[in-house]
Amino acid sequence: MEPELLTAILACLNDANRPKWATSATLIRNLHLPFDTPEALDGALVRYYQQTENPELRFSTLPSVKSLEVLWGSISRVGSRKVLDIYKTDDALLPEGQEARRRPNLFLSYSFKDSALVLELSRKLWAYGLYAWIAEMEILRHEHINAAVIEAIEALPFFGVFITHNSLGSSWSAKEVEFALRNKKQILGFIHTGAPNLPANITQGDFAAGSRIRQEIFSRFFDNRSGVRFLLYPEETDPAYSGVVEVLDWEEVQQ
Repeated sequence: MEPELLTAILACLNDANRPKWATSATLIRNLHLPFDTPEALDGALVRYYQQTENPELRFSTLPSVKSLEVLWGSISRVGSRKVLDIYKTDDALLPEGQEARRRPNLFLSYSFKDSALVLELSRKLWAYGLYAWIAEMEILRHEHINAAVIEAIEALPFFGVFITHNSLGSSWSAKEVEFALRNKKQILGFIHTGAPNLPANITQGDFAAGSRIRQEIFSRFFDNRSGVRFLLYPEETDPAYSGVVEVLDWEEVQQ
């Protein structure tokens, strides 16, 4: 990152008349920066952040309800916090197999803590003509995670979310759900049966403790009766969800 460009970016982010956070697209547009794409500026700023002992700015992938883009802020305004890389650096969840190479038609949002369950769910979905785009299998190493997720949600006709206590506590899942709702995707919610207290949490609208953003997004998600269809997994029926949400029969997925 050239010093004069960094100075201009910091001046923008430190301007009290501007919001505390800005996307790379906003910075390029407002400051006429010489970057062809927001991802190129993301890369330059990430390298600055990683290679500087006391960086003056940092990034966050999660503070905005409205954006899945990487957000940048001056540490003097947003504080210091250790953050994860925006690029995938690990290997795929499983070696690519014949099924994994099927053309995806469903983006599947989930908590990484539920990866094993999600793989089992994806296998069940094959029987119904739904082939899941799973981040840990589809995003290549060193690929920009945010950009890949945005592109996949926009491109695929269906959006699914695996609903567990873990995903309801995930800011990433909440942001993906928000993006899907705003893009008017066909949404399927796969509720993990057997999760203790989950039916009561959904009924009471109390499932995202500690985060106003998650609470607001998931409240709209569960109240969106016309735009979201729910199925139960792995058990296809569960009396605990009677009256909680309108549950589809799995055979209806093919209709």
